[in-house]
Amino acid sequence: MIRDTHHNLGTASGETNDMGRFLKHSGTWLEMLLERKTADGEVVIDYELGMGYNEHGNSQAMHGRWKVASWHFSKAIDTFQKLPHYVETMMGWPAANKGLMHWILGDYEAAKRTFIDIINVFHMHNGVDDILSFK
Repeated sequence: MIRDTHHNLGTASGETNDMGRFLKHSGTWLEMLLERKTADGEVVIDYELGMGYNEHGNSQAMHGRWKVASWHFSKAIDTFQKLPHYVETMMGWPAANKGLMHWILGDYEAAKRTFIDIINVFHMHNGVDDILSFK
């Protein structure tokens, strides 16, 4: 419940542009996610961890920490791709965020490839006139 509270407070802070609280709560949420271990002592890899990396990347980006944010978006992508129920459309948020970091950091070709790749994924899954993704 405490972990969920940090997630909710972080999300609310991000949506209201409260940068300090967003950084604090998304960071605490991610730390708590990384404390979860399997019976073998490995970090639990699940959808929530992927979202934790993505949200903390957003909070880092709000502070202008572009390379740190980019690293978190890459970790989100890696996490989602490890899931047994992985679907390409899970990349919608972290891929778009990663593309934006490429753009901000001046790697326009990587940004273009990233954006086009994720657009194509959604075209393939939801059609060109995608009415499912952002209702």
